[in-house]
Amino acid sequence: MIDEYDPYDRTLDIPDGRNCARVMGVKRNFFVEFEFVAGDPTLTVELVLPIAAFSEFCTVNDVLMLDSTSEEAHKDYEVLCREHGIVPGRPDELLAR
Repeated sequence: MIDEYDPYDRTLDIPDGRNCARVMGVKRNFFVEFEFVAGDPTLTVELVLPIAAFSEFCTVNDVLMLDSTSEEAHKDYEVLCREHGIVPGRPDELLAR
């Protein structure tokens, strides 16, 4: 039997050599909590930034957006982006380029 694809499975492969971000949640309706992978899946750090700073961080670091850690985190992030006039990054889309 083939397992169903779970977009919130954090064990999915992260591309080597790419900076990636995975939204983990939204705090106080202003901050984005995220996991940042610095070009190597073994170099990961959790960060919290205001939404505008997160957007700039992703652009400057040529970040590939990965799926959020949960459906709730994804929805909260999309709402936050809409409220601040920012186009949310989607999985497999680059925010920069």
